[in-house]
Amino acid sequence: MTQVNQGYTDHSFSDDVCYEILSFLGDDWKFVLTKCTLISKQWLEVIKQRSKLSACFSNPKVNRVMEKGFLHYFVKIKFKSVYKLNDEWFDVFEKMNQLTELQIDWVREIDLKRIVDLKQLTKLSVCSCTEDVEQVKLIGEMKQLTELKISSNKFGDEGAKIIGGMTQLTKLEIKSNRIGKLGAKALCNLKELKELRISENALGASGAKSISQLKQLTTLTIDYNQLGPEGAKAISEIPNLTNLSICSDQIGAAGAKSISKMKQLLTLSADGNAIGDKGAKAIGEMKQLTSLHLSFNHIGFEGAKAISELKNLRYLNMTTNPLSSEGAQLLQNMKLPKLIIDFKFQN
Repeated sequence: MTQVNQGYTDHSFSDDVCYEILSFLGDDWKFVLTKCTLISKQWLEVIKQRSKLSACFSNPKVNRVMEKGFLHYFVKIKFKSVYKLNDEWFDVFEKMNQLTELQIDWVREIDLKRIVDLKQLTKLSVCSCTEDVEQVKLIGEMKQLTELKISSNKFGDEGAKIIGGMTQLTKLEIKSNRIGKLGAKALCNLKELKELRISENALGASGAKSISQLKQLTTLTIDYNQLGPEGAKAISEIPNLTNLSICSDQIGAAGAKSISKMKQLLTLSADGNAIGDKGAKAIGEMKQLTSLHLSFNHIGFEGAKAISELKNLRYLNMTTNPLSSEGAQLLQNMKLPKLIIDFKFQN
C-alpha cells in the first residue's frame, strides 16, 4: 500500500533566490557570517559557493569573526580612521585568496612590502600613506593592478615616473602629489588608461600636452593645475573623452572655446575659470552635453541665454554668477531635473 502525502508543500527557496536575498544585504558581512550561515545547510552552501563579501573596519585589531573559516569569501576590504596596521592583518590578507580590492587610505604606519605579496589584488587604494619614493617603488612592482588610487602622498615627479611604469593600469587617481611636467611626461606611457584623476598638481600647459597623448582616456579630472588656455587646447584634443573636469585651471574664454570643440563630451565641469559670457556662448554650442558645472565664471545674461539652449542637459550648476533675474528665469524655464542657481547674485 502506497501512502501519498497530498498536503505537503515545499516552502524552501531555490539557491538563486537565497543568493538574491544575500545580495540585498550589501556590505553587512557580519550578519551574513554570524546569522545567515545558521539558517540551514542550504544557506551555508550558497554562502560558501557564491558570496563575495566586502568589509569596512575602523578598529586596527583583527576582528575575531575573521578567524572562523570564512576568509576566502572576502573580495574587498576597506579601513576607515585606522592609522596603523600590524602584521596580524597581513597574515589575514594572505588567507583571503579571493581578495581583489584593498583600501588602506590614511594608514601611516604600514609595511608596504607585505602588500606587494598580495598577488591576487587588482584594485588598491593607498592615499595619504607615504611620501617615501622607495615605498612607491614597492607599489610599482604590483604589475597585476588595473586600478590604483595613490593621491595625497606628495612624492613628486620621481614618484610619478614609477607609476608611469605600471602600463597595465586602466584607472588611476594620483591627485595632490606635487607632480609637474616631468611627472606628466612619464604618465603618458599609460596607454591602457581609461580614467585619470590628477587634480591639485602643477602640470601647467606643458604637462597638459603630455596628458593629451593619452588618446584612449574617456574620463579626466584635471582641476587646479594652472593649465591656462594653451593647456585647455591640448586637453581638447583627446578624442575619446566623454567626462571632463577642468575646474580652476585659468582657462578663460579662449580655453572654453577650445573645449567647446569636444563634440563627444557628455559631462563637463569647468567651475572657477572666469570664462565670462564669451566662454559661455562657446559652451552653449555643445548641444550633446547632459551635465554641466559652470559656477564662479562671471557669466551674465548673454551667457545664461546661450546655456539655456542646451536641450539635452539634465543637470546644471550655475551658482555664483551674475546671471541677472532674466537670465536666471531662462535657466528655470529649461525645466531641468536638477538645476542649481542662487538668486542673491541676481539683480
